[in-house]
Amino acid sequence: MIADIDPNAQLERLTLELVASEARFHSIINSSPDGILIVDSRGAILFVNPAIEALFGRRASELLGNPFGFPVVAGETAELDLVFPPDGRHPPAARIVEMRVVETDWRGQPAYLAALRDISERRRFEEAIRRQQESHQRFSEQLAALHEIAMDLAHASSLDELCRVAVLRGQRALGFDRLSIWLIDPATPELMRGTYGIDEHGTLRDERQEHLRIRDEFEWAAIEKGDRALVYTPDAALYDAKHATVGHGESMMAALWDGYNVIGQLAVDNLPSRQPLGPFQRELAVIYARTIGHLSTIKRTQEAMERDRSAAEAANRAKSIFLANMSHEIR
Repeated sequence: MIADIDPNAQLERLTLELVASEARFHSIINSSPDGILIVDSRGAILFVNPAIEALFGRRASELLGNPFGFPVVAGETAELDLVFPPDGRHPPAARIVEMRVVETDWRGQPAYLAALRDISERRRFEEAIRRQQESHQRFSEQLAALHEIAMDLAHASSLDELCRVAVLRGQRALGFDRLSIWLIDPATPELMRGTYGIDEHGTLRDERQEHLRIRDEFEWAAIEKGDRALVYTPDAALYDAKHATVGHGESMMAALWDGYNVIGQLAVDNLPSRQPLGPFQRELAVIYARTIGHLSTIKRTQEAMERDRSAAEAANRAKSIFLANMSHEIR
């Protein structure tokens, strides 16, 4: 025996199932961390979930009925740059999103469902990793170049020539924007004598007639004691050749050592390009300063020995002339 089926009861049951299904759909969609929107075949927005409102920085009422503005192709994954200029009520916003699109139906009409995931943070992280890798590669290349530079400096004909070449190679091969080398005057330890440097226009400048007084400040005292190899200042006053302030930027001062004492400093700043002096640049400055300090000490010793030898030869010649004259007088 077949029980009679009440059409009204069946319709009511199907309606309840449909309502329950739609409720589950809206619950899933609304709780999704990904932005989900539905657009019609013309690209007009028909539905958005709360994540889309947060992603776009706009309420649903401001989005519904408006053009989505991006092509939607079922089965494809696209990366979008969302840029929202300020409109008086909302601040500017920018997002990088990954969009996946599938075909669907919306109230009996063909439509497209697009799922948008904010990947801005991931892209920033990937970009930071890429820059870090590039910096590491650059640092490795600079360390290799430093070996060749040290060989060139070791063959410099004089201490002045060593400093001149060190400044030029530091700029061209090691990538320092602006640098200069200052040596403590042995006759006046409270003064540093200039050698060569790069000016505000990026060209070599003879600074051998310039002197700086060593200020009794914590940073220099720490360097002299060997507590610090470098003083880095993120916001320092930067000067031109006439010691006039031309702006602010990053600067660092690395000590030149003779093995026991500080004999000068390598000064570096980022005036021309304003590119950051990152950790690799700072470490490179310390290594380069040590190299210059070591080779400068050797060159100073060689020049002192040469002066002593020349003085001894001059004394011997004078002695020989004196003895020859005395011998002539005796005869």
